[in-house]
Amino acid sequence: MSFRYTNGLVGALKHRMMLESSHRELVRRRFTGHCRGVEVVCSGYGTVLAVRLVDKTVWEPFYRKGHPSPSGADMDSAPPSSHAEGTPVGGQSAAPLDFERIAESIKAALWDATRKIRSAKEAALNRSLSHNQQLRAQAHLEHWYDEDANTLQPLAFEALKHEAATPWMQFVQFGKYKHAAAVMHSESGGKTSEAFTGETKRAGADNEEGPCVTALDEKDVDPTSIPIGSVHPLFLPALIQFESRVDNSLNDDAIRQEQRREMSRDEQLFWERVELIRKGQVATIKGGHKRDYADEAAVASDNAVDKVQLRFTQ
Repeated sequence: MSFRYTNGLVGALKHRMMLESSHRELVRRRFTGHCRGVEVVCSGYGTVLAVRLVDKTVWEPFYRKGHPSPSGADMDSAPPSSHAEGTPVGGQSAAPLDFERIAESIKAALWDATRKIRSAKEAALNRSLSHNQQLRAQAHLEHWYDEDANTLQPLAFEALKHEAATPWMQFVQFGKYKHAAAVMHSESGGKTSEAFTGETKRAGADNEEGPCVTALDEKDVDPTSIPIGSVHPLFLPALIQFESRVDNSLNDDAIRQEQRREMSRDEQLFWERVELIRKGQVATIKGGHKRDYADEAAVASDNAVDKVQLRFTQ
C-alpha cells in the first residue's frame, strides 16, 4: 500500500478535524471589546449581542456634555477614584449624553472584539499546524499562508444560516442527526423534545444577549465526536464512498482500492520520469550510448553523422 498517500490523507484530515473543532469552540464563545467604559459583546461570527455602559465612574465624566472631555491617555492612566472625585453630584450629573462620543467608543470596542475573534482563529490554525507531524514533514509553506482569519471559519456571513436557524436546522447543520430526528418526531406528535432540546431551550431562554448557536455543547467540540462529513464539504462525496453500509464503520475494501490506484499512479509517474531522464542522457552523451538497455533495439536511432564521416574517409 502507498504509505505516502495514507500519511498525507491522515495529515489533511487531522488538520481539517482540528479546524472544525476550533470552529465549534469559537461558535460557542463570546468575545468582549472595551473602550472608555463601553462594553460590546459579540458572538463567534461577529454578531453584536449586547452593548453596555459598565462603569459609571469611567464613562460619565467622558460622555456627559457638561463635563470637560479628558483625553484617552488620561482616562486610561488615571485611577477610577480620580474620576469619581471629579464627577459632580449636583445638577450637572443630569446633563445630556454625547452620543457622538458614545458611537466612537462603540466602534472602537467592536473593533477590539473583532480583533480578538481574528486572533483566536489564527491561533487555532497555528496550533493545528504546529501539532500535525504529517503536514510538518511535508514542509509546504502554503499550509501556513494559504488561510488566515479572512478565510477560516466561523465566517461573518454564516451567522445568517447558523444563528438564525431553528434548533432542528442547527442539529442538521452540525451533523447531530439523532437529535434532529427526535425534534422532528416530537414536533409531528405535538410533544416537546425534553431529552434533546430541553437544555438548549433553557440556555436560549436564560441568554439575554440575542441569538446564538445553541445546538452545540461541550462534547460536540471534542474531535472524536465530530462527524467526518462535517470536516470539509468538499471531502464529503469521497468520504461517503469509504463508509460501510452495514454499520457506521469504514469500508476497508474501498480504502485499499483507492490506495492501490494512487500507488499505481505514483509508480507510473515514477517510471515516466525515469524514461525522460534516460532519453535526456542518450541525447546529450557523445560517442554513443552510456549503457545498453533491453529495449534499445526498439528505439529508432539516426546514424547520419557516422555515414557522413565514413563517406569522407573513404
